[in-house]
Amino acid sequence: MASKRGSSDDLKNRFDQAFARAGREVEAAGKKLGRSLKKTGLDKEAENIISYLNDEVVPAVRSHSTQALRTAARKLAEFADYMDRRR
Repeated sequence: MASKRGSSDDLKNRFDQAFARAGREVEAAGKKLGRSLKKTGLDKEAENIISYLNDEVVPAVRSHSTQALRTAARKLAEFADYMDRRR
């Protein structure tokens, strides 16, 4: 039977790996979004979104911050509203 300390360390390591993987996926999504927006002529907005994701969201996700996910959701909702207004 594993000790409580060993199982809590294992759980922490699994969370660390999951958050690191999530950070990489968010970063990749930001780059993909940027390429897509560039094709539609929204280069500056794409740069702003990518910079925001890479500079603010990814480091926060990597440090286990649920607040960063809420902020990212709000910013992405604001950006979706912006895109709707541009139609």
